[in-house]
Amino acid sequence: MGRGRPALLLSGGNVYIGYSSHCDKEPYHGFLLGYDATSLKQVGVINTSPGGGGASIWQSGQAPAVDGQGNIYFVTGNGSWNGTTQFSESFVKLDPHMHMVDWFTPTNHFQLDKDDNDLDSSGGTLIPGTHLVVGGGKEGVLYLINTQHLGHLGDEHAAQHFQITSSHLHSIVYWKSARNGELLYLWGQRDKARVYRFKDGKLDENPLMTRSEMNEGHPGAMLSLSANGNRDGILWAAIHATGDSWDESRPGVLHAYDADDINHELWNSLENPGRDDCNNYSKMAPPTVANGKVYLASFGKKNIGTGQMCVYGLLPDGPPPDAPANVQASARHQFVTVTWSPVPAARTYTLESTHGSSRQVVATGLTLPKFTDAVTDKGITEYTVTSVNANGQSTRSSPATVTITQVPTARMAMPQ
Repeated sequence: MGRGRPALLLSGGNVYIGYSSHCDKEPYHGFLLGYDATSLKQVGVINTSPGGGGASIWQSGQAPAVDGQGNIYFVTGNGSWNGTTQFSESFVKLDPHMHMVDWFTPTNHFQLDKDDNDLDSSGGTLIPGTHLVVGGGKEGVLYLINTQHLGHLGDEHAAQHFQITSSHLHSIVYWKSARNGELLYLWGQRDKARVYRFKDGKLDENPLMTRSEMNEGHPGAMLSLSANGNRDGILWAAIHATGDSWDESRPGVLHAYDADDINHELWNSLENPGRDDCNNYSKMAPPTVANGKVYLASFGKKNIGTGQMCVYGLLPDGPPPDAPANVQASARHQFVTVTWSPVPAARTYTLESTHGSSRQVVATGLTLPKFTDAVTDKGITEYTVTSVNANGQSTRSSPATVTITQVPTARMAMPQ
């Protein structure tokens, strides 16, 4: 079958898993498998090259896309093509039951296959509020395809296609800006970061914005975008800081650009490397933005055998909260109850205990100034509390001490 490369898709209560090759090691096929997310019962399978080979679904790690009706879209790479059962170098549309309902293949698909210019290196991105799916491959040509009529074989059926970058295209981001309208962001291999604007359902082929610096090699930048609706957009770009990442891990850098003006850099991870450097760039791993933080995977400090996850958030804009006061602990039956006075600036609390020389965290993320802990050891136990907010964690409170003279004993069932 090959190797799982694209991210998982969760849609309509099903989870979908795409497969491709590892460095084109044959034999392999492109597969998409669907499973019920609750029971894990298989609900469907599609093979993109039965009787042939290849046509993998890798998309540089991007998941298949899904529209409002539950139709699934993906793009394939090098392999067999016959226009009936084998669909390499193609955009493919499935219905929610995983039946193929439409497809598009470029005119030069045989040449793409011969030159190892996989069409699917950026996957397919649906444009909200339209009937368009957009994607491009290693040739650097971008295709806009009408999702209501993909058109089958031939460039003339595409809504638009043009050379948008000089080489590989591995990551595309769409955003509708209050200032600049509908935008498409990309930073291709050995190219500059570019932004294109939609006009009347098509892209203006002249970029709206371009940064001056050229990246030096494969694969270019992996992109994500965060925003407050159509305002305050930030374009996150993870890329190698130097060199080429085709066959080795290279030092990486995460950039944050103003999405309305990409020539205004807000921050990058090498400005203060002692605090922010995430070490070697992990290609095909775009930044993930969630819960007010940015998550970035890397290869760590060595080419093999290491990995790292870096989490970035807002720096403190004030002092951490005060330590909780009036911490009290009392034992009753098999439990110890610890209480303290609320701290107005705290969002959560962390409770720790010390028994002998052993300190441990009892609970974190507490939102109420009270916690009940089970009795496990005889003797003296000290409890301390810290308060936490976006600016950090307080010092530990003064300890509250409780003495346990008896612990519950386990009851053994009598043999029957």
